[in-house]
Amino acid sequence: MKKSAAKAQAQRAVLRRQSERLAVELAVAIKGVKRGVPSEQTKTLDLSRGGVSFFARRTYRHGMRLRVSFLEVQDLSPEIREVPAQVVRVLPARPGQESVVAVRFGDVERANLIFGELLRARTRTSSALLGIIQALSPGAELETVIEEIRLATQRAMDAERVLLFLRDPQAEVLRARTADPAGLAVFRVSLGEGLVGRAAAAGPLTNVPSLAADPRYRPDLETYFDEHTHSVLCIPLLEEDGVSPGVLVIMNKRYGPFTREDEALGQAVATQISSVLREARLFESIRNLKNYNERILESIATGILTFDPAGKLTTVNRAGSEIFGLRASAEAGKGFATLFDSPANARIKALTEDVLTKQHGRAAYDVRFLRGDGSNLSLNLSGLPLEDAHGKSLGGVLVAEDITQEQRMMSTLCRYMAREVAEHLLQNKERLKLGGTRAEVTILFTDIRNFTSISEQLDPWDVVNLLNAYFPRMINVIFHQQGMVDKFIGDAILAVFGVPFAREDDALRAARAALEMRRELRAVNRERSRKGKMTVEMGIGITSGTVVSGNIGSERRMDYTVIGDPVNLAARLEGLTKEVQRRILINERVHAAIAKEIPCESLGLFAVKGKKEKVPVFAIETQDEES
Repeated sequence: MKKSAAKAQAQRAVLRRQSERLAVELAVAIKGVKRGVPSEQTKTLDLSRGGVSFFARRTYRHGMRLRVSFLEVQDLSPEIREVPAQVVRVLPARPGQESVVAVRFGDVERANLIFGELLRARTRTSSALLGIIQALSPGAELETVIEEIRLATQRAMDAERVLLFLRDPQAEVLRARTADPAGLAVFRVSLGEGLVGRAAAAGPLTNVPSLAADPRYRPDLETYFDEHTHSVLCIPLLEEDGVSPGVLVIMNKRYGPFTREDEALGQAVATQISSVLREARLFESIRNLKNYNERILESIATGILTFDPAGKLTTVNRAGSEIFGLRASAEAGKGFATLFDSPANARIKALTEDVLTKQHGRAAYDVRFLRGDGSNLSLNLSGLPLEDAHGKSLGGVLVAEDITQEQRMMSTLCRYMAREVAEHLLQNKERLKLGGTRAEVTILFTDIRNFTSISEQLDPWDVVNLLNAYFPRMINVIFHQQGMVDKFIGDAILAVFGVPFAREDDALRAARAALEMRRELRAVNRERSRKGKMTVEMGIGITSGTVVSGNIGSERRMDYTVIGDPVNLAARLEGLTKEVQRRILINERVHAAIAKEIPCESLGLFAVKGKKEKVPVFAIETQDEES
């Protein structure tokens, strides 16, 4: 029984010694007891209460007496942190490597003191770093991360207060935010000013035992220090691209001044904070980029679906949900074969399968798609494979454009009128049927003067280039004034203001459009003059009156147009501009509507083709009238 009890006690002693052994790298100084024995500084391999092993560059022999000094135990006096020891084992060095020397401590009490102090410091540091690492929770806001770091550091350093100043990349200043009973406090300090500003600019750690006595302290600027602040530790964060991103400011250690151990712990904390902040900024950048991309996807009018390499739906934008009748939350994770399982959707299913399996782009036009509610759509489809930087498949993307009748109609209408007018018209689809209605409108007719003779003088390509430069500018002006382009007649444009919806200022908007068209023509001519090309001139006729507006033709081919005397009169007035040497001519009704807003001149009565009686004609005054 006695033997078994002794054996158990010995085993417990061995286990206790093993549990108290630390595989830790520490800086140590090794001194020989005898004179003439050289000393060296090296690092430990492991440490226990009974002894230490270290890497050796010089030669040691078994039984040699030494003195081992632990350089990192700064809070103990030099006499206490140095322990007598004796070499008990030497492992010869391999070629190119250091030998390993094991020694047994001769002063167990002093060794226990050092071991306990090292263990306490390491535990404190590990606890502090763990608290800071835990502050970085995935998806956390940067401000939340900073506040958690600040509180974790305050606990680890046993300090009354901690501030984390971060550098503003747009200005040479540091800013710190902290929550206090009065709310969110924001502090600002310029680099090089005051204790914190100088510490941030200078670089090395700053330990101030008495703030009031330090000449760098600026009480007029550094209001984040109050009258109770006495000891301060300022530690710049780890540099990024040669610049420190900020400085950690620790105030008022609760028991005594900040020690060398506190400095070492603070530097370790600052290093970890730098890493955590980089990670937090990376999270924030990724989150911002994700939100940015999501907003772009949601704003795109075409449907976009993405699939993973297994063909499962990963994302769908708003347009895609509307087109395919999908709910992102309910359909995510379903395979494309399930989403497009109807025989009617065989083409879209085959296209998606080709993109995902054969890894090449595909396109298809006017593809019929049967939705779950039984409705049919016509789609233009485009599919592309997705790959990472190394060519590994990430799945594929399917882009769908709805070209059903309404979408086609909108596309067509937008060629003739402003989008908002087209949208309004589609909301009143009765107007799109064959037939017409009487309407009060204003007609604008414009023509390039002597275009036939100009065409004969110019190369055909130059004629095309001239019209391509001229028409877009004129059409944009008409759309800007909410007019509708009725038709092109060669080089002439017939525009209508008041259809499909009348406004009280239709005549005024037509007149403003005419003046804008004159300005755009001058811009076209300036460009042609710079290139040494022939310039052109135009005339404009504007009338107001009653017309019949609506769709003329058949169900298979129709035009939305206007018919009536005001259309003919506008063309006659445009032709009259050459005779009276004016650029813009209007009839009496237009004059009555715009005279208070736009200067006009009465030219008298003129005979025009198709009219039995002479017609009062007025001219809108422009800055470039012919003399």
